[in-house]
Amino acid sequence: MAREAFQADLSECVELAGGVHRVQPQYVYSPNVYAAAAGAFLAGFMASKQRRHMIENVLRTCMTDKGYRRIEASPAAAASIKKLDQKAREERLYTLASALEPDGKVLPR
Repeated sequence: MAREAFQADLSECVELAGGVHRVQPQYVYSPNVYAAAAGAFLAGFMASKQRRHMIENVLRTCMTDKGYRRIEASPAAAASIKKLDQKAREERLYTLASALEPDGKVLPR
């Protein structure tokens, strides 16, 4: 697998996943102002979590559609990847994607 092709595929999928801007808002109603404020605060957290999951799903589906295999990284590997800056993360992902033996569990397509 060519590094340039991987980088092009990854950047295309990241751009596509970046199109996820907004999730369906959850409206909170309560006659109690404090309860409404707490509900809106928690609804904001849930919307943020839902948006992150949607982005991950779009990215994962896009890369799978381009022929890349899905691999569940070990918790240690996933934690180390999250700590890297963007350039180093892309380099590590390319190394993992191009390895003959995957460093983790291969998931179904």
